[in-house]
Amino acid sequence: MVTSAIKQFAEEMVWGNLDVMVLDLPPGTGDAVLSVVQLVPLDGALVVTTSNSLAAVTAARGAMIFEKSSVRVLGVVDNMAYFPMPDGSKEYIFGEGYAAGVAAQLEVPVLAEIPLDKSLHTDKISESSENIFDNLARKILELLKK
Repeated sequence: MVTSAIKQFAEEMVWGNLDVMVLDLPPGTGDAVLSVVQLVPLDGALVVTTSNSLAAVTAARGAMIFEKSSVRVLGVVDNMAYFPMPDGSKEYIFGEGYAAGVAAQLEVPVLAEIPLDKSLHTDKISESSENIFDNLARKILELLKK
């Protein structure tokens, strides 16, 4: 069912001239990831992980599908990486270094650390989080130009 939906998405939709399309896929090596890699022309992939060992292992395993399919992994994003403290410091409440480990394994950079920020669930994202996403988008566009 997932494969047929992705096939329809890839073959029957008329997207026009797009600069970028972002597909948010489930973690791991399941049917959705395999189908997208096989059916959708990809210029690059981001690997998103969180700060725990199971997520990091799953993210690295999922990235191998892209590499085996000659899809360039652009970098790693560390989601829910830290809690921003009032004094501007970062509290890595789940630990740190997992995304960096995945990035080192894949030989790509960590492109962003996304904070635990309640404003991300509202229509008024904090300026600091907005800057993080703006910088991430710029990095992705630069990498896609290479």
